[in-house]
Amino acid sequence: MMEEVRLAALLQKVHTADPTLIPAMQALQMATVLGAKALGLHEQIGTLAPGKRADLIIFNLKAPHLTPKHDLASLLVYAASAADIETVMIDGKIVMENRQLLTLDEEKIMWHAQKCAARLTT
Repeated sequence: MMEEVRLAALLQKVHTADPTLIPAMQALQMATVLGAKALGLHEQIGTLAPGKRADLIIFNLKAPHLTPKHDLASLLVYAASAADIETVMIDGKIVMENRQLLTLDEEKIMWHAQKCAARLTT
């Protein structure tokens, strides 16, 4: 998802030659509140508010590529990646903490994916 947010901001800049067309904060809003509105789900998701699903991600911002920290929105859109996500909460339940999946067996999933890929390529 982070790559799609970055691409949404960058592609419009290239296409129109206007670097101000989609600012970083607008790109983040497109991925959150505006995305929820587009899906007709803005009453349930898109913002952190009482009564809405608690979906959130926590970034580890201590990496060298995330320094300096002048503008958090720009930092998240243009420099952060999925690899910088440390914790994920979906509907109020923590599903990944300290980069460890808590609800899925990652090793088993990768084993099955490799098996499926082998069947497709033989």
